[in-house]
Amino acid sequence: MTIYREGHPVDSKAVERTSYVIADPGFFRTMRIPLRRGRFLTEVDTSENPLHVVLNQAAVTRYWADDNPIDGFGRFGGATGSRFQVVGVVGDVRNNGLGNPTVPEIYILSSIASANPMQFVVRSPLPADRLLPEVRRVVRAVDPTLPIHDALTMNDVVLESMALERVGSLMTTFFALAALLMATLGVYGLVSYAVRQRTVEIGTRMALGAVSRDVLSLVIGGGLKMAAAGVVVGGVATIGAVTLLTRFFELYDVGWLPFVSSTVIVAGVATAASSFPAWRATQLSPMAAIRDESQSVWESARTGILTAMKASRRS
Repeated sequence: MTIYREGHPVDSKAVERTSYVIADPGFFRTMRIPLRRGRFLTEVDTSENPLHVVLNQAAVTRYWADDNPIDGFGRFGGATGSRFQVVGVVGDVRNNGLGNPTVPEIYILSSIASANPMQFVVRSPLPADRLLPEVRRVVRAVDPTLPIHDALTMNDVVLESMALERVGSLMTTFFALAALLMATLGVYGLVSYAVRQRTVEIGTRMALGAVSRDVLSLVIGGGLKMAAAGVVVGGVATIGAVTLLTRFFELYDVGWLPFVSSTVIVAGVATAASSFPAWRATQLSPMAAIRDESQSVWESARTGILTAMKASRRS
C-alpha cells in the first residue's frame, strides 16, 4: 500500500511502496524486533478512527525524516484515505530479501484487520520434528477443519529467499572452474611445447654443469613469466569491467580480496602446470637431449604438408 503523512503535501512523484503486516501484540516479541520509540501494539488498540499502528525505522526515515512520529497521524492510500496514528517505532527487518534495503513497513493489529491465509510464527527450543506435531495438535484442538500447510523453519525461509542467489553462485562457480581448467591446460601445453623446443638447449646446459634445480628454475620461471603477463593484461581488463559494473549496476561494496585471491590462484595454477614439464626436463640425459634436436615449427609444418601431398597422390 501507500501511506501519507497528514498535514504535509502529497508528492505524487515521491510515492513509495509501503509493506503492511497484520500482527498480534506477541509478534514483535516472538520475532525479537526491538522497540525504538513509543510502545508496541496491545489488545486495547481497538480504535478504528484513527487506527493505531507501528512503523519500522525505514518508514519513519521516509515519511517523517528527522521529526518525531510518535502520536503523529497519517492516511492510507491518499489525502482522504483512512486515518491512522503512530504509537511506536520498531527496528528494521530484512523484508525485501537479504541483499536488498529494507522496505518501509507498517504494522496493524490483527484484531482490527484480517488476513487470509493467516500465518503464525512460533518460537520454541524444541527441534522442528517435535514442534510441528505439537502445533498441529493445538490447532486441531481449536478447529479440526483448519488446514495447516507450508510449515517451515526460519532457516528454511532464509534458504528459500536466497534461491536465486545460490543459482547465480553455482553458475559463476561452474564457469570459474571451467576457466581455471582452460588456463591450466593452456599453461601446461605451452610450457610442454617450450620444453620440447628447447630440448637441445636444456641438454647443453646440463652437459655444461647445470643441475636439476637450475632446469626447474628455468622452466617454471618461464611459465610464471607467462602467467604474470596474463595477470597484468587481465588486471587492466578487470579494472575497466569493474568500473562499468559499478556504474551501471550500482555496486559499491567491491573489495580487493577477490582480485588478490584470483591472482594467487593463477600463480599457483601456473606453478603446478609448469612443474610436470620441468620435472620431465630434469630427467633428460644431456647427450640424448643434444642428439634429439627437434625441428622448428616451420620445418614440422613443411614436413607435414609434404607427407599429406604424397599420401593424396598415392590415393
